[in-house]
Formats: sequence, C-alpha cells, structure tokens
Amino acid sequence: MDADMKTRKRTILLAASVALLVAANLWRFWPSVSPDRAYGKTGGSPGGEFRAEDFVVHALPTVEDAAMRRDLFHVATAARAVPKPAAKGPPPPPPKTPEQLAVERAQTELAQIRCVGAAFHKQRAEAFLIVNGQNTIVRVGEKAGGRFMVEEITRESVLLRDPMTQTSGRIAISGQPRAIDNRNHTNNE
Repeated sequence: MDADMKTRKRTILLAASVALLVAANLWRFWPSVSPDRAYGKTGGSPGGEFRAEDFVVHALPTVEDAAMRRDLFHVATAARAVPKPAAKGPPPPPPKTPEQLAVERAQTELAQIRCVGAAFHKQRAEAFLIVNGQNTIVRVGEKAGGRFMVEEITRESVLLRDPMTQTSGRIAISGQPRAIDNRNHTNNE
C-alpha cells in the first residue's frame, strides 16, 4: 500500500504541474484587447487587419554617402585593368637539327647495351653483349645491334662507335669473373 500511495502522490503532482503549465500558456497567448498589446508590441490590429505603421522598420539612422549610393538600374562601366605584359624570360631553345636528334638516339641506344663478359683466345677477343634483350657475341670490326661497330675489346670494357653519327662509348664489363673448371673440358686451341 505504501508503494501505491507514493505512485498516487506522484501522479497527482504530475497532473498538477501539467495543469499549471497549460494555464500559464493560455494566459500568455489568450488574445487581449488592451491598447499596448493590440497596436504596438504584437504587430497587428485587433481585427487581424494591418496598418501602415505596422510595417515601419525601426533602425539606427544611417549617414547617406554619395559614394555608397548605387543605381541598380544603371550599369556603370568599371575601369578595366590593363593587362601587364608577360615577363620576358630567356627565349626558348632553337629546335634540334636532325643530326642532333640522330646523336641523341644513338646515345640512348648505346646506353641500353650491356656487356656481360669478354673472352680472349690467343690474339682473338670476343665480347658477350646484350643488345635489345638479345645475347650476341661480337669481335672487333663486327656490328653490334646492327648499328655500332666494335672498335676495341679489353678485359675491362668494350668500345663501340656509330659510323653514321660518330657517337662512341665505352661499355664496362658488368659480369663477375668466375673460376672455370677445366677438368671436364678439352682445350681445342
């Protein structure tokens, strides 16, 4: 019973609070006919009609400046800024001649050739090259890759020259020397 009594008291207290809030809202928003509420503070006349004074905007006085006035219906042309001439830098390089382009192509092809090793038999030398992904064996005086002549083969490098552009380059041997087991091989020299 004691719990039922507490619940009943809470319900009565809650109902009284709701009734008090409803009464306060009715009192606040109930239409009145008092002159100050009817014409000034609420913004409307008692019959729901509006008057001209209802639309007066009360704001701080402004200082009208001639520079701040603007005619919205007249388009004024603004002074256009004169574009500045572009800063002159160094002139662009002249176009390359066909000879210069051929030399560049030869240098590019030469840079892609790899020398894997060299072999020497009596007075004859051979170089093992990788040209365009293909393994080739060349001797002095032969062409490597169809373009470069083999000028010289040494233990450290191979000298190649393009006869058309006179571009030449020395390609170092990139293979590591390794010991050869001669027990199972016969020497045919």
